[in-house]
Amino acid sequence: MRPHVLVTGATGFLGGHFLRYLLRCSGANVIALTRSTPDAAHHTRLAHLEQIYPGRIRYVAGDVRLPDLGIDAEARAMFREVDTVWHFAADTRFEPLLRDELFRVNLEGTRNVLAFARTLNGLCHFYHVST
Repeated sequence: MRPHVLVTGATGFLGGHFLRYLLRCSGANVIALTRSTPDAAHHTRLAHLEQIYPGRIRYVAGDVRLPDLGIDAEARAMFREVDTVWHFAADTRFEPLLRDELFRVNLEGTRNVLAFARTLNGLCHFYHVST
């Protein structure tokens, strides 16, 4: 059976490299959680992967800072087969003025991803890559 993997932070440096590695070296189907942005910059950064690995990657707009990752009930249906979570999403801007945002993303965001993962019935593995 082909693994179904959720990757947070797939548009970042580490998460992006891992996503490419995962697609290249496994047969996994991947859901990439991407920040909701008006310009959909994530899509332009990762669009070429859809052409190289057709049908194996789906993008879901969400936000680790929000409960249930900001994902609505309709979109949650695509997560029912997820068996592995790789959590890379993080804020690496360590300026003192951004301290509160850093904690919202890195601490509360990780708590939210863990809480979301606990709702996945088929979850077998949870990996967290910390900054």
